[in-house]
Amino acid sequence: MHLKYIELFGFKTFPDKIRIPFDKGINVIVGPNGCGKTNIVDAVRFILGEQNLKELRLKSMNDIIFHGSNIRNGSSVALCRGVFENSAGGSFKYKDFSEIMVERRHFKNKETEYKINGISVPYREYLDFFNESGLSKHYSIIDSYKINSLLNFKPAELRLFFEEASGITKYKIQKKSASKKLEAAVNNLLRIGDLLGEVESRLEDLEKSAKKLEEYRLAETEKNRYEYVLYFRSKNKIISDIEKYKSELEIYSAQLAEAGARIASLLDMLTDAKTSFDDIEKTYKTAANEKNSRLIELAKLGSDIEYLEIKIKDMESEITKKTKEADEQDESRKRNAEKLTGLKEKLLNDESNFKNLNEKLNITAKSLSEKKEFMLKAKGILADIEDEILDIIEKSQNGKNKIIFIDKNIKNIEAKIIETQNNADKISAELKDAEVSFSQKNLDLKDNELSAETVKKRYSDNEAELIRLDKEFNEYFSQKNALEKELIKVNVEITKLKEFIGNREGFSEGVKDFLKSKKDYETFPLYDAIEIEPGFENAAAASFGDAVETVILDNIGYARKAIEYINADKRGKIKIFIPGKNKNKNDSENGGLECEVCRELNLVPIKEKIKLNYKNISFEDIGKDFYYCEDKNKILDYIERNNFFPEVNIITDDGSIFTSDGFISAGKDKDDDGANLFINKNKLSEYSALESVKKEELKSIETSLASVQSKIKEHKENKEKISGKIRALEMARFAIESDLKHIKNIVEKSKERYNILIRESANLEKEKQNEYGEKEELQDEIILLESEYKLKNAAKNEEEQKLAAAEKDIEKIKEEETALRIEINSAGQNINFLKKQIKDLEYNLSNYDKRINSLREQNEKYAREINAASEDLSAKRKNIEALNLSVKEADILIKESEAKLESLKEKISAAEKDIERANERKSDIEKKQNSLQAYININNEKLAEIDSNSAAVRLAGGLSEEDKIFIDGIADLSDNNIKKNIEQLSVKILEIGNVNMNAAEEYKTALERFDFLGKQKKDLENSIETLNGIIKKLDAVSKEKFKSSMSDIRQKFKELFVFLFGGGNADILSVVSKVSEEIEFEASQKPELNEKEADAEETQGMEINVQIPGKKFTGINILSQGERVLVAVSLLFAIFLTKKTPFCVIDEVDAPLDFANNARYNKLIEEISNYSQIIMITHNKKTMEVGKNIFGVTSKHPGISGIVSVAMN
Repeated sequence: MHLKYIELFGFKTFPDKIRIPFDKGINVIVGPNGCGKTNIVDAVRFILGEQNLKELRLKSMNDIIFHGSNIRNGSSVALCRGVFENSAGGSFKYKDFSEIMVERRHFKNKETEYKINGISVPYREYLDFFNESGLSKHYSIIDSYKINSLLNFKPAELRLFFEEASGITKYKIQKKSASKKLEAAVNNLLRIGDLLGEVESRLEDLEKSAKKLEEYRLAETEKNRYEYVLYFRSKNKIISDIEKYKSELEIYSAQLAEAGARIASLLDMLTDAKTSFDDIEKTYKTAANEKNSRLIELAKLGSDIEYLEIKIKDMESEITKKTKEADEQDESRKRNAEKLTGLKEKLLNDESNFKNLNEKLNITAKSLSEKKEFMLKAKGILADIEDEILDIIEKSQNGKNKIIFIDKNIKNIEAKIIETQNNADKISAELKDAEVSFSQKNLDLKDNELSAETVKKRYSDNEAELIRLDKEFNEYFSQKNALEKELIKVNVEITKLKEFIGNREGFSEGVKDFLKSKKDYETFPLYDAIEIEPGFENAAAASFGDAVETVILDNIGYARKAIEYINADKRGKIKIFIPGKNKNKNDSENGGLECEVCRELNLVPIKEKIKLNYKNISFEDIGKDFYYCEDKNKILDYIERNNFFPEVNIITDDGSIFTSDGFISAGKDKDDDGANLFINKNKLSEYSALESVKKEELKSIETSLASVQSKIKEHKENKEKISGKIRALEMARFAIESDLKHIKNIVEKSKERYNILIRESANLEKEKQNEYGEKEELQDEIILLESEYKLKNAAKNEEEQKLAAAEKDIEKIKEEETALRIEINSAGQNINFLKKQIKDLEYNLSNYDKRINSLREQNEKYAREINAASEDLSAKRKNIEALNLSVKEADILIKESEAKLESLKEKISAAEKDIERANERKSDIEKKQNSLQAYININNEKLAEIDSNSAAVRLAGGLSEEDKIFIDGIADLSDNNIKKNIEQLSVKILEIGNVNMNAAEEYKTALERFDFLGKQKKDLENSIETLNGIIKKLDAVSKEKFKSSMSDIRQKFKELFVFLFGGGNADILSVVSKVSEEIEFEASQKPELNEKEADAEETQGMEINVQIPGKKFTGINILSQGERVLVAVSLLFAIFLTKKTPFCVIDEVDAPLDFANNARYNKLIEEISNYSQIIMITHNKKTMEVGKNIFGVTSKHPGISGIVSVAMN
């Protein structure tokens, strides 16, 4: 599996959607600093599920979204999508997909979304995909920060890193999850124990509460009936009062309507008056506004007239001033004309002198030009000579440099020849070792295949046994479910029968009440003392009749208390029997005759079938000395034959009774069987016995079920162990096959490298001879150049002397030329000054005429403006007269409007007073009406209040016959007497105390909860046992895998370290951290803490020890940056070679490496690329050369990155 491409959109500096495809081999990303290269690494981290802001180089997660630039708006979402090609398959969840697309989006100020193949998944499942496929955000990405962090890890941190690398993190996560579940199960078990105790303690209280509830309900019912009578009487009185108030309320409503009509009429009048008032007020305001506007116009016109008068005076003054100025300008013009004539004469003389000086300067300049031309030629010759000399020197120096370079090349070539020969010898030795290793691996593969066949056979046998045990388990489980259902039915019947017997169903209310009442003496019904053989229930019920309700008391004192209690409140009737106090026992004198009848009719004394389990009672005492006969027809035949009844009392199996005094009792009431106490009592015994049998059967089946379950568990554990062995063998086979492929690849590459080294050695020898020949040619050339240099240097000296003489002549001519130029310049300045004076005077003379004409024109303009202002002034004075007339007319209209407004105000005031009086009348009526309504509401509230009496309302909703009889019986009682009875019943209810109204239901619920909690407790104990087993198994698997992985990583680390450093030694050691030391100390002090010893190994740390070749043993912290990089690369690539990760991202790791170390580093990268996809960011040209695919990252605009890709052949 490798990374096919990534897509970015709105991520950091990539605002537009961009796809970056990656080759299977080495991919290199280059570009200047700050262009966004590392943002691609951050994108890979983001895809791999990284959430640490520091790793992603962020202050907040929103910073990952493109925030905008000068030319682009910001994005609202950052999307990173990675597509992995799954050509190799695998054993993880998505193995069936040829391509797997993972996607992560982050929305601004919202959550992050994770998808796999377009389906949203939770973060944990997203991470599991990378863990299962061998990808890791921890060691699949290497940068300088990772290297420094790795080498600065504390022992405990380094161990965590190796645990991640060895792939046991998932086991630790599973263990942590199982530990949490175990802790929760233990806490739940303790809680269930507490709950069981609470439920058990509540059962007794609930049973007492149920009895108390019955007593409470009787008193409450009687109290509710009395309250109903009061409720009915009060309600009728309140309804009568409400009807009276409603009739009065209707009268006031009519008066209120009349007052409302009067107010409406007055309001219409007031509205008309106010409308007239508003119209006149509007006219008044219009006239006032018009008057004000006219007054404003008058003020404005007065101001304009004043301004025009001032303006006319100013213009007249200006005309006088301009006339005076024109006269002064005319006199000044005459003076300047005389001065202009003298200046023109002086200019002619100065121009003649200037011409003579220019002729002298031309002659001097010609002489200077000739000298300069000679000097230029001389300098040209001298420059040519100097160029030739420099060329000779340069050629000589180049030759010497080439000789030095050739000497260095010769030494390098000789060193390379030795190194090539050494490498060829090493490769030859490696080839022999690889061939031996290849043979050994083939033997290991055959052994692995034999072991796999044996283990798979064991797995098949175990699977067959598991199927058989599962079938047996299901059979037992079905039997168990059937028995549990039967037990539930039996329990329901037992509960019903216990309730029937416990509630004394079939007994009279008097007996029930007496037996439930509180007594300071012992008592019980005769029924409790009777035990009957099955089949004789009907006979016993018929013989005893209602005597079973007879209350047994030990003495007369108890009987006296019982009689007083039962007669106190007419609670019903009871029969009382005191054993040993009956002197009228049936001592039959006809015993012999009775025995003859017994023999003739095959009679059995009923006392032989019925047992009285109270020592002081006999059948003679209670007068129930019956005989039993199976067939009633025998007795009827006997009576018909003998014409008299038998001398004894006989009862048959269907309950028919034949008394000696000639009476026959036969038949039974409807549902009499259900009410037969003796039948139910025997049924309860039968069901109890059946329950015991079923429980024994259930216990036997549960034992068998547990045995089968134990065997299934054992076979499943064996299955897991065998599966583990199969997986281990398959992994070992896969590793061996991989190693064979790797060794074969190494052999082929080693042979290729050996041949390359041999050819390279021959080429180096040839190159060495060529270098020696070139060196000799250069030495001859340098000798010729040195002789030519001497000749050129002599010619240079001769030309320099000629040039010096010419320079002296030029300096002298230049001094003469300078003097002439100064004199010419002075004369020229004088001429220019004279010309300027003449020009200024001529300009002034021409301007005098213009200025005088301008002043005269201005005077004419002022005269015209004065005439216009005078006309305007006359017009404005006429307007003032018209406005004054308009103001007087407005004053008249205002006075008329004010008189009308005053009249309307008086009319409006009178109307408002009438309305006020009408409102007061209306208010009085409303108050009376509200008062009546308040009385009605109060009575309604009283009605609602008495309706809120839940008991009375409930009775009103549906009275039973008993309720109606009771209510008719107290119809003549006064309200006070009824209230007294209610108070007495309330006192009685208070004496009963707090009653739980749901006691019976709660008691049943508590029993069910007790059974449920017992089952839960058992399930939790089983869960705790299972979780402990899982934790132990996870510990064993993770320790074994960690030990195996670390062994391989250590070996690869040593090999890569020696390769990158050319020798030395490196290892990964285990050290005991402070935490494990504390655990060991606690375990030694407290024997009960020995369980922590198992965790001590996990708290051991790891350390990296290295020895650089040629140096003493040194610590990691004092290594140079380049050495630290090589150590970290050795360690990380050791992990890659052990646990072959699909791809690796390397971010500018090679920056501190020199040329030689970089070459070895590149070779290692090429080797790693055979197993993993490589994505590198670098500035190193040598590193770029190993890449198959090069991406250039550019910064198109500030803050925006672009991609340019090049495929390398």
